[in-house]
Amino acid sequence: MKRFLNKKWHSIPVALLSALLVLALVAGGAFAAVYITEDQLITQEITEPYVPPDKDYGTIEAPTIDLPGIEVGETFGLVTGTVTVTVGPDGVGKWLHIRLDDTTVGAYDFFGANIRSEAADNPMVELVTIGVTYNVDPLVETWEMSTLLTAEGEYTFREFVCGTAGQTAQTAEVKLIFTLEGVPYVID
Repeated sequence: MKRFLNKKWHSIPVALLSALLVLALVAGGAFAAVYITEDQLITQEITEPYVPPDKDYGTIEAPTIDLPGIEVGETFGLVTGTVTVTVGPDGVGKWLHIRLDDTTVGAYDFFGANIRSEAADNPMVELVTIGVTYNVDPLVETWEMSTLLTAEGEYTFREFVCGTAGQTAQTAEVKLIFTLEGVPYVID
């Protein structure tokens, strides 16, 4: 350090020149001139994401049906009530399906269900019928049907069920499933 303090440049001590240079740089930065300034404000509204309104496909009403009791091996066929399908604007051009949950029909040797809407009972003004059957014969599988609903409004279907009781006395509960879907059912 002593050696640095003893160095000279044109007979001026280098330490003194260094100190003056540092002082000039600091002072020059402090006195820098600002001639113009402008503040900019950025605003933006942040909202909840867009959620499109729910589609209105309509409704299906299929009330519970209590059938009268039958004996083992006995066959029955009954008009049991109505299924009401109301087709909304987004349901036009969709397919009404009826399915039979075949895990629920074990108490029957045969079971079938059919719904039928007369021309006066629907906005298509034509006969609309779909049905489904179940048979325990391994060659006959559960099948389902569908129909295209081409008009908005209320369809009233009369329901017919038939079957043959199995060989075991028990309480039977069968589940029919009605759906509105974008494609028809195709039997393989």
